[in-house]
Amino acid sequence: MPGKPRYKAEDVAELLLEKMGNQSAVARALGISAAAVSKYVKRNACCQKAVEQARESFCDFAESALLKRIKSGDTTAIIYTLKQQGKQRGWSQGFEGSAGSGKKNSRFSDAVKKGRERRAPSNRKDGVE
Repeated sequence: MPGKPRYKAEDVAELLLEKMGNQSAVARALGISAAAVSKYVKRNACCQKAVEQARESFCDFAESALLKRIKSGDTTAIIYTLKQQGKQRGWSQGFEGSAGSGKKNSRFSDAVKKGRERRAPSNRKDGVE
């Protein structure tokens, strides 16, 4: 009676990189359970490293896509980035100042308002603003 299929850790690591660290996708490709792939990752340094590299590559990809959206003027992408990266410059979510001061962050309000104005359809029938 044949036993369970065995794979070299290096082969599993290669697939982890190929599948961007998605252990379920690796399991499907190998015809084994996701739990088995998880065991490979826990027990083999090369598989752990592959998962870390895949996550870094995935983040690089997402950052590149976000940068493209920012450069194209996507207000949502701009605001998201400022909320995450611009805190030292006064960008924060909701309110700024001491707790309970009720002082609204006007930079966000202004940015959201401009974005809405830019997307709002013209009321004129000739399309001229």
